[in-house]
Amino acid sequence: MEKEFRILNIVSAKIWGGGEQYVYDVSKALGLRGCTMFTAVNKNNELMHRRFSEVSSVFTTRLHTLNGLFSLCALTRFIRENRISHLMIHTGKIAALSILLKKLTGVRLIFVKHNVVANKTDFYHRLIQKNTDRFICVSRLVYDVQTADNPFKEKYRIVHNGIDTGRFPPSQEKPDSRFFTVAYAGRISPEKGLENLIEACVILHRKYPQIRLKLAGDGHPDYMCRLKRDVSASGAEPFVSFEGFTEKLASFYRQSDVVVLPSLVPEAFGLSLCEAMYCRTAVISNTLGAQKEIIEHHQSGILLDRLTPESLADEIERLVLNPETKNALATAGHQCVANRFTINHTADKLLDAI
Repeated sequence: MEKEFRILNIVSAKIWGGGEQYVYDVSKALGLRGCTMFTAVNKNNELMHRRFSEVSSVFTTRLHTLNGLFSLCALTRFIRENRISHLMIHTGKIAALSILLKKLTGVRLIFVKHNVVANKTDFYHRLIQKNTDRFICVSRLVYDVQTADNPFKEKYRIVHNGIDTGRFPPSQEKPDSRFFTVAYAGRISPEKGLENLIEACVILHRKYPQIRLKLAGDGHPDYMCRLKRDVSASGAEPFVSFEGFTEKLASFYRQSDVVVLPSLVPEAFGLSLCEAMYCRTAVISNTLGAQKEIIEHHQSGILLDRLTPESLADEIERLVLNPETKNALATAGHQCVANRFTINHTADKLLDAI
């Protein structure tokens, strides 16, 4: 690597999520490529400090006061003292802070776009677009939405998300043959369409009592309580389980027959699909978002144009009745992710783009 990359990620989130895992995985991969990685996190957030210390040098400051503006002087000193070459941000909440840091230090500003949100044209957002050196879009869908009628289109690049395959080492784990396990992993929230998934499993369980559903992830307590009440009211409690947050995702995926992502809104990427596919588990989703950039219908997974409880139940039933089809999808899915969606692919393309 001819050019020296000294990269500072600013992470202002309060809880660990997909965006934070992205920064972690990218930092690890870029560090292995000779980049010097730094992460700025909010003071007193012990989880963020501990996790990011594994892959970068961590700087703590007050990122939650005035959208980080209170930390302007401290971050300016840090950037200068550590000769930071690139500043990477992941939310517009700290865009004003980042622009000021760019003006004061000359650092190159990189904005990673993780959401399917239309490009805005007001003065403030035009200011962000003008002062950002490069926008990284995690999928073609995000790129298309962001660059529509955008005079700064030349600043945008597509760098697909990727998984750290080291988190999913080879294993002989398999689903329990006494059951047919349907699974979901991700945030437990209304836009994820979990009501449709639960109802689909209720429909299937009447005919196939070996069906069980496992939901891994956390969510807002009020919504979690409502969803659990709905499960109880439908009589599904014996075969629907809420697993909570799990760090043993590889085992969770491998012990599942099919992983479903039934989102009601467009997904910016679909990292959980890639994780499950790499673990040789069949996947089902819909065509609302970037899932169709990952899955080839009936080749490496199943995509539904209109995902309803009934249509989802039909597709799961086909896998129940045709284990050879399920296994073929799982094998092709693993190869697809190994060839295209690993963190090594992401890191290499990111270095070319920034």
